[in-house]
Amino acid sequence: GLSLYGDGNGGSTGLFVKSGGNVGIGTTSPGSKLEVWAANTAPSSGSSGNTLTLTTNDTSAQDVGPILGFSGYAVGQTTQRNFALILGKAEGASTQRGYLAFRTNGGGAAMPEAMRITADQLVGIGTTSPATTLSVQGNQYTSGTAFFGGAITATSTLTLTPLGTPAGALLAVNASGTLIATSSIGVSSLGLALPKGNFLVGNDAGVAQ
Repeated sequence: GLSLYGDGNGGSTGLFVKSGGNVGIGTTSPGSKLEVWAANTAPSSGSSGNTLTLTTNDTSAQDVGPILGFSGYAVGQTTQRNFALILGKAEGASTQRGYLAFRTNGGGAAMPEAMRITADQLVGIGTTSPATTLSVQGNQYTSGTAFFGGAITATSTLTLTPLGTPAGALLAVNASGTLIATSSIGVSSLGLALPKGNFLVGNDAGVAQ
């Protein structure tokens, strides 16, 4: 292989090109196309201690920063296309604040943003301006158990739908906060016990009071 030694590094290999084309920085035995070895450092807002740094030389401005791309030949294409992007950008022009964004290729040229982590550590999925720890713009599905340690607030309609028979929604909380029965049901249909006085239902709910 080919070794390059840096000035004043005590004879240690700075960059090594292995036969076959693998490149090592700080190592003479790279196991991939590029392998970087460095001592562990504590994270900070300065870039001098980073193992690997991507930098832009533009004047500081909102949404300015480097992009890491994942690309290749798409099906039926003869030129390379980006499949996904990770962006580290400035959040504001006059501070050190920054955000991390993820974009995916849905088949068009725009590569819309799928997820963002803001400077305040707020996560947005389907939105670039999350207002809470996790903000999701769009539908959600949870196949397992969901635990909520605090209150559940519905600004629209909250509907509870059974997985099996009977089909359709059984209970719903409307926009005014009232729990209502959407069909004629019994306690056994819900698969749980509902003590008397826990909620108010219509006359046709079929739940013994």
